[in-house]
Amino acid sequence: MSAGPHLTKTSMILYYADMRIYGSKTISRLKALADPTRLRIVNLLAVRPLCVCSIEQLLGVSQTAASRHLARLQAAGILDSERRAQWVYYSLDEAFVTDHAGLLDYLKREAAEDALLLEDRVRLEGHVEADTLCAADPETSAPDMGSLSSRETTRTKRNTQKEYV
Repeated sequence: MSAGPHLTKTSMILYYADMRIYGSKTISRLKALADPTRLRIVNLLAVRPLCVCSIEQLLGVSQTAASRHLARLQAAGILDSERRAQWVYYSLDEAFVTDHAGLLDYLKREAAEDALLLEDRVRLEGHVEADTLCAADPETSAPDMGSLSSRETTRTKRNTQKEYV
């Protein structure tokens, strides 16, 4: 895995720390997948790309926890990310999917028998059908700022400025 521009500073630190301690990309990837929350994230991202807010909504975790798990998966070379405006969309890394198709097939078979992972997928399908995922969903158009009240728009702008200053 190259430390390309899509990696955050935290992701790069985690990646190099794992490489220094364990010396193997394989061990780093398997350790990343060994966490239940990270496995749930991979299970959802196997269906479609999602932003952090959608992941926290679907899994019922805080934004901080979701971001920490996403950084660990990205550092292990399992996820890729793309920034669009103030949102970051995560998806399974194409090289990881190609190189580890057998592992992903195994995880999909296991997910089909795991109640929590099945529940997560059903919840995702329900949100997709009801169109209740984050307004920044990559598979729909950009959020319509005209439909927000002026108070919501101001709050969104203020939060965005705080987050990226």
